[in-house]
Amino acid sequence: MADVVIIGAGGHGREVLHALREEGRADFAGFLDDREPDPDLLGRINARWLGPVSSLTGLPRDVQYLIGIGSGQLRRRIDNWATGEQRRPYTLVHPMTSIGADVELAPGVVVFAFATVTTNIRIGRHTHVGRGCAVGHDSTLGDYVSMYPLAAVSGNVTLEDGVTVGTTASVRQGLRIGAETMIGAGAAVVRDFPAGVVVTGVPASARP
Repeated sequence: MADVVIIGAGGHGREVLHALREEGRADFAGFLDDREPDPDLLGRINARWLGPVSSLTGLPRDVQYLIGIGSGQLRRRIDNWATGEQRRPYTLVHPMTSIGADVELAPGVVVFAFATVTTNIRIGRHTHVGRGCAVGHDSTLGDYVSMYPLAAVSGNVTLEDGVTVGTTASVRQGLRIGAETMIGAGAAVVRDFPAGVVVTGVPASARP
């Protein structure tokens, strides 16, 4: 079994740890975080803090990493650094998910419990698919995408790098959402949007 560290000991990182333990294919070595977590909080989940993120460089070369941070921009920054240090990311799929045929998961992807990823789908590097999310057929999710719990994208949707889809938001079939766009919680997206905008409402529109 691989040894895995999780970068980020906040709530999202602790949820990643839960999924890692449920999967049962790797041994958890500890958290890396630049701010020391509450030791009582970690103690209650039988976890430990190993030190700041830079401590990754001193760990054995076969130790892999997961990024337990909700922000795609921060995941990109950490991944770029870790890749420069020639460290290997771990790819995590909670056992209580539905993954169909011809689904390609890039390194560092995390798919949480009760997500559904149907068929002929590509999911990019360090993208996180949250609890209960749905990803429809022939969709492409770029690198560092964040789908928060219960978000849904229909078939043949493209989410470019760094897109965030808020809790319970939905994206209609056949659409393309530009890089780094933020879709707010509960939004209903029924048309394409360019890069770098904030999208909210039903039907969704770009915030002025």
